Amino acid sequence: MPILNGPSRQPYAGGAPDSLGILLHGLGADGNDLIGLTIALGPRFPHMAFHSPDAPNPYVEAGFGLRWFPLEPPDERMAGLREAGRVVETYVGELLDEYALTPDRCVLIGFSQGCMTSLYTAPRMERPIAGVVGLSGALLFPEWLADEVRQKPPIVLVHGDQDAVLPPESTAKAGQTLADLGFPVEAYLLQGLGHSIDIRGLEIASQFIERVLA
Repeated sequence: MPILNGPSRQPYAGGAPDSLGILLHGLGADGNDLIGLTIALGPRFPHMAFHSPDAPNPYVEAGFGLRWFPLEPPDERMAGLREAGRVVETYVGELLDEYALTPDRCVLIGFSQGCMTSLYTAPRMERPIAGVVGLSGALLFPEWLADEVRQKPPIVLVHGDQDAVLPPESTAKAGQTLADLGFPVEAYLLQGLGHSIDIRGLEIASQFIERVLA
């Protein structure tokens, strides 16, 4: 199983962390793509450690960047997503052990393909984490979830109505599926936002994290 590595930031306030934020980047990027969010999140959560791992696989089709799982063909996408889930769960467990934290002190924050990976992983984890922030993503293979769900962590979904990469309807569908299965879920559609993260999305995410870690 691949071992994840990537940039990290220790608590803004110094000392041992009391919580853990895992940032999962999108297709064709790497861990450096999201670690910059800690400029805003670090002061907001001064006792949280942030880790932004590089996805384990090269994005071969594009010739640059990394991916959590292949896009095509569908059978490889399915197998790759399952493998990504196992890798991320192992990574989270290792960091929780390192920091002597319990899973209810951990949040997954995923963008695009990182959101898809987060939404796949968190419900299937052995122990429930505090919550999931899903940004500009989708719930892949929703037909699997009812039979495979082990945990129902709180989830917040944020999507721009001008997203030309992943249609905003994907978040609406994900939110409905998760709600139908009993997940505590919130979904937000941000006017004028493309396939990106803005200050509004960060504020929604921050308020959510404050609640689930309270």
